[in-house]
Amino acid sequence: MAAQVLYGVERVVIAAKEAPVIVIYPPRPRRRFAAAPVAALFCAGLLAGCGAKTPAAPPPPSVTVAKPLATNVTDWDDYVGQFTARDSVDVRPRVSGYLLSVRFKDGDMVRKGQVLFIIDPRPYQAAAEQTGGPLARAQATLTNAHAEAARARFLLQSHAISQ
Repeated sequence: MAAQVLYGVERVVIAAKEAPVIVIYPPRPRRRFAAAPVAALFCAGLLAGCGAKTPAAPPPPSVTVAKPLATNVTDWDDYVGQFTARDSVDVRPRVSGYLLSVRFKDGDMVRKGQVLFIIDPRPYQAAAEQTGGPLARAQATLTNAHAEAARARFLLQSHAISQ
């Protein structure tokens, strides 16, 4: 069954052999925009805005006034930059060892002969003490050689040894 509605008239075709049946319905009422209530609300808003009074202005704020001071002002400018030394020196050690203290800071002025580092003296003291052993051995060998020479002279005078 096919149906078609045009302007309030429904046309129904039941079968191809039968004549179409036409049923007439009254037209639907069109929906219209409700302008009257919207216009009333708009006018009410305008009237409410027109009659409002602005509140009174607040009193002026209190301020303190001071006399200006007359002083000398030095003009100065800030610049971004880097400072570099006019002369720079690489400090290199002549001996090896552990540092106990550093007696200067980067950028300090140093003079000739100034102590810059304190190096741990214990390894050097141990090396100095080790050199004392061969010296004592050499002195003992010398003493023994003097004693042997004196003995040999005595034995030579008594003709106990050969020349």
